[in-house]
Amino acid sequence: MAVRPRRVPASPRERLDAWLGSAEAQLEAARRADPVALDAATTLRQKLQSELVNDTQRASFSAEDRAHGAAVARRIREIDLRVQACGDAALSVLEGLLPDAPPGTYGRRGQMRGI
Repeated sequence: MAVRPRRVPASPRERLDAWLGSAEAQLEAARRADPVALDAATTLRQKLQSELVNDTQRASFSAEDRAHGAAVARRIREIDLRVQACGDAALSVLEGLLPDAPPGTYGRRGQMRGI
């Protein structure tokens, strides 16, 4: 089994930009209502966010990097609101398509009810 060389850590700015890119990928997947892409983008974003938290606990950033980080965080908050709006829109469409009847479930004796 070959040993993979360690990746050179990205600069704080590159990690912030990758974090922003993953949030933008979430928004695009939410717009397309693509659950697989949304899950992948969310997983990547969580990983990058975890790395950023660890970085901020270990290193000191320059004033420019902190300012860039604040701008990225503001942009990500805006993106999160838009992702939520996409989800709300999809749910409202589904509510209009689904019947008003309660979902069918199984009773204690194994019979279907609610259909």
